[in-house]
Amino acid sequence: MKGKIKLYTCIVTAAALILNCLIPYTVKAAASETDIASFTFTRPAGSESDNDLNDTYKTNADSGYYASSGRYKLSAKLYASVAGTSSDNRKLEWSTDNDYSYNGILQNATPVMAAGTNNPWGSSPYFLITTSTKGYENLRLSFRIGGSKKGPRSYKVQYSRDNKIYTNISGTAFSLAMNKTLYEYSFGIPAAASDCSMLYIRIIAAGTQTISGGSLSDEPTGGEAAINNISLKGTAITSSQTTVTTPSTSTSQQSSTDDTSISSVKKLKTPVLTSYKKGKKVIRGTSVKKSRVTVTVGAKKYTVKANKKGKFKIKLKKKLKKGTIIKVYASKSGYTTSNTGTYRI
Repeated sequence: MKGKIKLYTCIVTAAALILNCLIPYTVKAAASETDIASFTFTRPAGSESDNDLNDTYKTNADSGYYASSGRYKLSAKLYASVAGTSSDNRKLEWSTDNDYSYNGILQNATPVMAAGTNNPWGSSPYFLITTSTKGYENLRLSFRIGGSKKGPRSYKVQYSRDNKIYTNISGTAFSLAMNKTLYEYSFGIPAAASDCSMLYIRIIAAGTQTISGGSLSDEPTGGEAAINNISLKGTAITSSQTTVTTPSTSTSQQSSTDDTSISSVKKLKTPVLTSYKKGKKVIRGTSVKKSRVTVTVGAKKYTVKANKKGKFKIKLKKKLKKGTIIKVYASKSGYTTSNTGTYRI
């Protein structure tokens, strides 16, 4: 009896081996992630810690910082706003070395946005990432974030397809436990953000409490928020309906990691002020015709519509004083909001 069982076992084993040879064994490969846009900033060797990121990562005042890598490297940008409005975009500055730590290890200089007398904390300061996600889905955002004692304690992540209506992303609320410590977070982005010509993601303060337990409104001119190692990744959409257009170029061929897409949404040119003199109550300028122009003079904000020739005029209640900061940007239906132009009397 034992011999028959042993023989039967051998026959079954042999049959299984033969069957495995006849039927191919396949493993579905996991879709590899693509770096869509990343912002990992490193202070150039020899530069001073009190300098901002302007020379290396920024083109001009308030225009945003270009990504350091990614599929859409040439168009993706990072903005910072202490006040929580696009008209008050802030420069990022370098902290001193060993000022922030990550996983218990002191870091080299870290990018920070700082509040001050001319740029006090608002109710909802934020970091803003703008990028195309055309051709990609299964998006995931990761970043390292921290702050000083007087910096915001709690944050959440939002997204928008038009830079007007923002939607909170469920499960992204978090709070910073200690000051001068970088914490790393990673969140999935909803499917509605996939395959967009332009996507807007905000890491925005979810309250006015500071890391030390105070309030941003108590000391609005102090404190800083730090961020680095921002990365948006996704997987390529394999549908035959999805295409990515590559612009022609007469110069050298671009790297495969560069942005070669053409967005279907045009961006407005930054308005230009043509008259803003000390002692005057009138500001004049030019913008895209019939665009909505917003001008901030100190703490006052004015909005006017450019005429058919693209000219606009702002009448002020008080005369312009020396040292006054003027900021101007434009918006128009069918376009993305322009960069912000900054002027000083």
